[in-house]
Amino acid sequence: MSVIIIGGTSGIGLELAKKYLGKTNSLIILGRSEDKFPQIKNELANDSTNIICKRFRLYNTTDYRVEMFFE
Repeated sequence: MSVIIIGGTSGIGLELAKKYLGKTNSLIILGRSEDKFPQIKNELANDSTNIICKRFRLYNTTDYRVEMFFE
């Protein structure tokens, strides 16, 4: 199972990511703050969960990039 968290570089999104550690094969964290990715990967490092961080800007839920990302 893979989990995707949009807005996972801080706050509630990051705390949610921590809850899924060890419970999923892949944890995909999307966020605007690319400079935070190395710290997040280090903080969440886990032998059983693959951590993937990607820069993703979302302005609203009708944004065409949401559909493109999941295609």
